Amino acid sequence: MLAAAACLCLLAGCPPMHHGGDDTLPDLALVPADLRRCDPHPDNLLQNPSFEQGGGSAHNTGQPPSSIPAWDGCCNLEGQGLTTTWQVTNTAAHCGAQSVLVRSIAARGDVLNQELTVTDGAGRSFGLTAQVLLREASPGAQLQLDLFDRQAGRVLRASAPLSTPGPSWVELSVLGQLPGGAAPRVQARLLSSGTLTALLDDVTLLLR
Repeated sequence: MLAAAACLCLLAGCPPMHHGGDDTLPDLALVPADLRRCDPHPDNLLQNPSFEQGGGSAHNTGQPPSSIPAWDGCCNLEGQGLTTTWQVTNTAAHCGAQSVLVRSIAARGDVLNQELTVTDGAGRSFGLTAQVLLREASPGAQLQLDLFDRQAGRVLRASAPLSTPGPSWVELSVLGQLPGGAAPRVQARLLSSGTLTALLDDVTLLLR
């Protein structure tokens, strides 16, 4: 019976745990349910969202340059040196065959990001989600998802931080509104702080 139930769950795409921001409205918490599908969402604005386009790695120092298609690593603002490495792996995945292994040691908000211009997004609502499996985390360590406005130099909206390791994938989610005016230039970012090991997969950005 348990085996059969597990098979049905896999076929149906059972939803992961939800970890939204503090101001996520209850009636909107289920809006991104279609983001949880294992097949790529046709309206996802991000490229290589499930890290299936080859391999690659990135570092918070930016050196060597990221070899993960469409994604970059950052930052070394305080000269702390190499504190986070992101490596595409096929050892585990939320959906598909690959994900990104995150390894941080004393990180200070290191960022894996994808930057894009949302040509028809001015003033529109957005939903950003990512699947994360936090395997190990020292006290004070955490992962967080946000959408960053490059033009204004500020975070538009961030998820609640994830700091407790567990055996299951957790969905980080962000709901918010893009600025009006010119086409917004934004970054979808996963921030890593402290010392931790995690997996990242299936990052989706949709307009609403």
